[in-house]
Amino acid sequence: MGERTLKAFRQRTEGFTRDSLPHQGDFETNPSLRSKVDEEGHMKPFTGNTVIFGLDEEIRQAAQDIQNWLYAQCPELMGDLLDGRSFHVTLHDLANGESAAEVERQMARIQEPALEVVRHLKNGGNEPIKMYTTRVFNMVNTSVVWGLEPADDDACRRLMDLYDAFQPILYLPYLLTPHITIGYYRPGRYNSSMMEKLRAFFDQAAYQPRLEVRLRMDRLALQNFTDMNHYHKIG
Repeated sequence: MGERTLKAFRQRTEGFTRDSLPHQGDFETNPSLRSKVDEEGHMKPFTGNTVIFGLDEEIRQAAQDIQNWLYAQCPELMGDLLDGRSFHVTLHDLANGESAAEVERQMARIQEPALEVVRHLKNGGNEPIKMYTTRVFNMVNTSVVWGLEPADDDACRRLMDLYDAFQPILYLPYLLTPHITIGYYRPGRYNSSMMEKLRAFFDQAAYQPRLEVRLRMDRLALQNFTDMNHYHKIG
């Protein structure tokens, strides 16, 4: 069960979003990244499904602007450019992994239960969940993301209730940190000068305008993916 107040959400997230890079030494990407991105930065086959919110065009374009800026500032660090048309906010990850046969069996097992929850939530007629963009930051040494936070306690409660609705289908042992993935790193170890370029980018990006993001129930969807750049809607 996630936080039910904005204060509690901020207490959990503000520390790692404001200070997301090592203070000294080299920067090494997360070992798990190698299952998604190869040594040259190309997306590897990685199968799974996930529940997401699609984004309005204004927010997608703003995310693409940040992406273009990031890749101009730190091209050596980054993997293949993500297709901006697939930008989204993940509500709840489901099955995923490198072993396609095993993952596909799990996907088949949970697809209909997940679709039933999606349909139930979409038919509820709820108003959009109001969010705001926060900071661009390093997500567990795997990717650069643009963080989001609920607008108020009611938005926080509603968002976490949606997350909890999918926990019986596939339990995740971590809380939801809503974000838009801007790009994945190229796996490897980078020296301190490269890390300082990334830190400078994060510092500059902190001055981005705070934008309102509406998570609309008609944009809630179950999607399958074959790698981190290819998603398609199910149902």
